[in-house]
Amino acid sequence: MDSITKRHLTEQELSRIVCAACGGHVAITGQDYNNDGWFNSIYTLSLSNGENIVVKIFPLADIPIMRYEQGIMTVEVEVMRRLHGDKIVPVPEILFHDPAGELVGSEVYVMEKLAGRSYAGRRGEFSPEQQELIDTEMGRLCRRMNDIHDSAFGYYADGGRRAATWPEGFAIFVDDLLADAHDKDVPLPLPAGDLRGLMLAPEGRYDDVTTPSLVHWDLHDGNVFVDDDGRITGLLDFERAIWADPLMEFNFGALFYRDAFNRGYGFDGLQTAQQRYRRIVYDVYLDLVMVVEAYYRCYDDPKHREWTRGMLDRDLGRLKELA
Repeated sequence: MDSITKRHLTEQELSRIVCAACGGHVAITGQDYNNDGWFNSIYTLSLSNGENIVVKIFPLADIPIMRYEQGIMTVEVEVMRRLHGDKIVPVPEILFHDPAGELVGSEVYVMEKLAGRSYAGRRGEFSPEQQELIDTEMGRLCRRMNDIHDSAFGYYADGGRRAATWPEGFAIFVDDLLADAHDKDVPLPLPAGDLRGLMLAPEGRYDDVTTPSLVHWDLHDGNVFVDDDGRITGLLDFERAIWADPLMEFNFGALFYRDAFNRGYGFDGLQTAQQRYRRIVYDVYLDLVMVVEAYYRCYDDPKHREWTRGMLDRDLGRLKELA
């Protein structure tokens, strides 16, 4: 997806990054620009030492971004280093990080290239039985991440706003998103105050969430790499990681619900009215994020905007039925 947040680097800029990450004796022998993502720029580089690396570049400082996107590359690096070091789930090793953007004018990091390819690009290559095994393993790995806990809810980043309770923590996310919509004059399906009230209903529907869990929040097939035998070689894109309710995971929502994932996770379905309400709210929240981000990233595909608006209208209708 084309976006104004993405940068195209020159070969000189890429060489500068490789020199810092791998040493001046290593040269670039091949490069591939990945346009699948929607926010950062990603290059896969072949090197003269026979290795392959991935370079990820944050937007330039003068590009407007949403509030939750502030500092998310540093979050991604910190989470991946933590998971890699503790061997909790398979993730690429971070080889280099320039948080200050000294090399090319914006933040950048380098990681090893995972074996295999994106599951999204090759799901159809596997039999239904193999797909079920992969989906089950995705659920197991997601559960291992969610079993990492913190003392407060909110943004992962150091200095990021946190709260002692989940109702307060989720309110931080909702208020930031509505402020982003206001800044770009994004037309909303309801007045912002009404939308906030609907998403943060005060009937105690968040109070049974008492432990902040590490939530990936973007674990779709495109962020899972698998090899030719259907083994998961690694998980990617931890930039949206937050301390939250595990039910916020993308995989429990309307877009990505799979029985095999739930079995691997050990999830028995939505058992209470509070859980059912929260899960629909999280669908609405994600829909609204995708609607608002289009105004920041200036996507040129009108079908994408129609699709996200349609999902938001649908899920708001579901939410109103439970309110």
